[in-house]
Amino acid sequence: MWIFTLDGFFSAVQDKDDPGRIMVRSRIKEDLENMLARLAIQDVEILAWTGTDYAYRVFIPRPAWRDYLEAMSDGLNYTNFKAAAVDHQDQARSQAYYSVWRLLYEWQEQSAQ
Repeated sequence: MWIFTLDGFFSAVQDKDDPGRIMVRSRIKEDLENMLARLAIQDVEILAWTGTDYAYRVFIPRPAWRDYLEAMSDGLNYTNFKAAAVDHQDQARSQAYYSVWRLLYEWQEQSAQ
């Protein structure tokens, strides 16, 4: 599952060794720090992995991931995610998010033909 939030971009999958846990991956460490802070989780180590497509990951209980998604849904107070996600302090993130939006928009337009 890919999730884009104002906290960051995440790829979440079931832990292959423990179906009660979710492995949440991110390309940017700060994204996982934001997620863990929102959940008030302090005892989870953010692991750095080299040579993988996601440089950072954490393992959290499945209910914690559900709680995160619920918190993000409950806190949704914008009418346009793309506009809300633009961070003038973090141009690299804003550009990355916009690039994803643009590619998916182009796919939509090609599919409509």
